[in-house]
Amino acid sequence: MGPALVLLAAGVGRRYGGLKQLAPVGPDRESIIDLTIVDAAAAGFTEVVAIVRHSIADEIRSHIEQRSPIPLRLAFQDDLPPSRPKPWGTAHALVSAAPLLADRPFAVANADDYYDIDGIRRLAEWLTGKRRPNAACLVAYRLGDTLSDRGTVSRGICEVSDDGHLRRCVENLKIARDADGVIRSENGVLADDSAASMNLFGFDPSVLELVRAEWEAWIPNKLDDAEDECRLPEVLNDLVSSGAATVDVMRTTGTWMGITYTEDLAPTQAALAHRFAR
Repeated sequence: MGPALVLLAAGVGRRYGGLKQLAPVGPDRESIIDLTIVDAAAAGFTEVVAIVRHSIADEIRSHIEQRSPIPLRLAFQDDLPPSRPKPWGTAHALVSAAPLLADRPFAVANADDYYDIDGIRRLAEWLTGKRRPNAACLVAYRLGDTLSDRGTVSRGICEVSDDGHLRRCVENLKIARDADGVIRSENGVLADDSAASMNLFGFDPSVLELVRAEWEAWIPNKLDDAEDECRLPEVLNDLVSSGAATVDVMRTTGTWMGITYTEDLAPTQAALAHRFAR
C-alpha cells in the first residue's frame, strides 16, 4: 500500500469569492485538484483523502470521483468540534482526518495550489525511503516564484540548518514585490531565494498524535476567537523546538502556481495551457 495524498479542501475562499478548489485551470478544464492527483498517482500515491466541509462534500466528491485515477475518501473537518463558521486551520484539519491515516505515510497539500510533479515526487521519495518515526518533511519553493501580481500573500519562510532540518518556519504577512523589485513583508525585506513553505508536507503516521496533542493544548484559549487558526507550520515549529519531532526540508525546482484572488485565475489558466500544450 503506497502513501496517501491528503488534500486540504475545506477552505472558505473568501478572497477568491467562490469554490476555488474546483476552478477550471487546465487545458481540458481540469481543476488544480485534478492535476495534483494525476501527479500524485504518477509518483506512487495510491489514495486521495480530501478534507472537506459537509456543505461542499457532494460537489467535491462528484468532481474527484469522475476524474481521479486513484480511490477517494472524505474526511469532514466540521465534524471535529468545536463548531465555528471559519475552519480552525490546517492542524485542526489534519486531526479531523487522523482516523483515515493512522496506518500509512501520507502527504498534505493545499487543494488550490499546483505544486508541479517535482515537488510531489520529492514527497513520494521521502515517504517511501527516508521517513522515520516522529518525523515530517516540508517541500520548500523559491519565494520569488510564489508571489501574486494581484495583491499581497502570506508565506511561511523557513530557517534551515546545515544538515537540512527545519529550525523554524516564520509566517510573513502582506508579502509583495515593490516598484524596485524588492520583496517586502510586514517583517521587512525578504530574499528572492528564501525557502517558502506552501503547505506541502509529508508525515510519518506517528506524528498524528503529536499534532493532536498540540491542537488540544491550543484550543482551550481560543474558544471565543472567530479568526485565529491552528496552522501546521506553527505546530511543526513547536514540535521541533521541543525535540518531539524533526522536519526535513527539501528544496524543489518545480513551478508553483496558485489561486488566491479571482484575478489569478486567467494567468494560471494561460500558464498551464502552455505547460500542458500537446
